[in-house]
Amino acid sequence: MKDAGTTDLSDKEINDFLQAFCLELIGEIFSSLTSLAQTTFETTSEVISDNDTKVLFYISGYIIGALMKKYGKITKRSTRDTKMSVAKNLVSRTTEKTFTEKYSAMYKYKDRCGLKKPCDDFFFMVREFENVVRKQVNHTQIHAKSFLKTELTDNIMDSFMVKHYSAILFESEADEESEKEHYLEDCIDYFLTVRGFAVAKLVNKQTAQSAKENKKTSASLRDALKTFNVSQKSVNKNSGATRK
Repeated sequence: MKDAGTTDLSDKEINDFLQAFCLELIGEIFSSLTSLAQTTFETTSEVISDNDTKVLFYISGYIIGALMKKYGKITKRSTRDTKMSVAKNLVSRTTEKTFTEKYSAMYKYKDRCGLKKPCDDFFFMVREFENVVRKQVNHTQIHAKSFLKTELTDNIMDSFMVKHYSAILFESEADEESEKEHYLEDCIDYFLTVRGFAVAKLVNKQTAQSAKENKKTSASLRDALKTFNVSQKSVNKNSGATRK
C-alpha cells in the first residue's frame, strides 16, 4: 500500500534526473576549477606593466589580421569561409567601452583603418601566452634555444587558462577538437614569431650598446695612457733641467 503523498518514478525519469544532476555537478566542478586557476594565475604570474599590456593588445590585433590574411588565401571556399568566420569572431563587436579600452592607446596610435580590435577573451588569451613565456624563458640569460617554438607552443597549450579561453573563442559544433587546436596553434605561432623578433631586436640593441661602451672605454684608456706618457716626459725633462 502506498503512503499518502508518494509517487512512483519510472526508470526513464530517474535516469533523466541523474543525468541532469551529473551535468550540473560537472559544471559546478569546472566552474570551481576555473575560479581556482584564475586565482592561482593572478597570484603566481609575473606582473605585466601597463606599457607591455598595451603592446600585447596591439599584438592581439595583429594576430587576428595575420589569421585573416592566411585563411583568405585558402582555395577551397567552404574551408576558407569557415576559418574566416572563426577569425572574424575574434574581433570586438561591441561599441561600449570595456575593461580593455585603457590598453588600446597603441592600437589607436598605429591604426590606419586596417588593424583589428581584439575582443576581451582573445586579448586575455594572448596575455596568458605572454605569462607562460615569461615563466619559461629567463630573459637575463637569452641563448639560441630560448625561443624554440615547439617547446614553448606545448607549454602554452598546456596552460589551463589558455584552454579555457580557447574553448570559448573557438567553440563551434561544426569543428572537431583537432581543428580547434589548429586555430590555437596558428595564434601561438604568430605570437611567438613576433615575440622572438622583439627579443632578438632587444638583444642586438644591447649588444651594440655594450660594444659601443667598450669602445669608448678603450679610447678613454688610450687617452689616459697618452696623458700619462706626456706627463712622465715632462717630469723627466724638468728633473734633467734641475740637475743641470
